[in-house]
Amino acid sequence: MHLVLGSTSKARSYLLQELGASFTVRSPSFDERLVPLNSDPVAYCQELALKKNISLASLNLQEVIITCDTIVYCGDKILNKPLDYKEAFEMLKFLSGKKHQVLSALCVGIGDDRKVNHEITEVEFNHLTDLQIEKFLLDPHYIHRSGSYTLSGKGSLLVKKIHGSYENVIGLPFNLLEKMLNHWGVSLWD
Repeated sequence: MHLVLGSTSKARSYLLQELGASFTVRSPSFDERLVPLNSDPVAYCQELALKKNISLASLNLQEVIITCDTIVYCGDKILNKPLDYKEAFEMLKFLSGKKHQVLSALCVGIGDDRKVNHEITEVEFNHLTDLQIEKFLLDPHYIHRSGSYTLSGKGSLLVKKIHGSYENVIGLPFNLLEKMLNHWGVSLWD
């Protein structure tokens, strides 16, 4: 079976490469803005991952298509990718000193057979000053990240504690992916 990663995320590609997995990258032809923001973060995130997977559906039964969506939420507030610097600053200020959840929904499919699941990791931020947030936002990669942050570089200084999967926070929970691939007799160990 051949793995297809339906994502343009460099972080997801990097994580799979680190495992030594052989895969092809394809960009989903699905506009995330078409899915209305749902008050249930799990249902919202799973629908995004599913729609991405359907957009890449293949009749080739030797292709395993993997799609994922990651969101950040705190209380009842979902923090998607920021539209601009101001929104990113507001998100990080909101998360400062708080615990929040990072949710990744995975959809794995072969042909018309698809499975969707999710993983949640709790992240606790340090108390951040405005100057620290400004310094972090000097790196423009925040614009492509849910919640306006990544764990690489200065992003590691934002975080006080992580409870759960580190890879989930980056955007690809390996243990969940392995479990889902096993449904079709595929393993990341191979």
